Amino acid sequence: MMVTMGFFVPYNERYRMTVPLDLSVTKVKAAILKYAETEDEEYVLHPEFLVNTMSFSEARASQNRLRALDQFCEGSNVLGRA
Repeated sequence: MMVTMGFFVPYNERYRMTVPLDLSVTKVKAAILKYAETEDEEYVLHPEFLVNTMSFSEARASQNRLRALDQFCEGSNVLGRA
């Protein structure tokens, strides 16, 4: 629902958190209805149908790449201050 309301926007292979500028009651209701539509015959909701997903190993590899990038950038900032 938070993707539909604009709190998360797709960015490359992941999502980026944002503050929606146009959030309204209508948009919240639409997000709730869209989520409700994922219900199966056993009354189970499936939010995974509404977002891009990845396997645990893909998520871990992406997390490691982002951490390495953060560490590299932090190192660059320290070197630049000397």
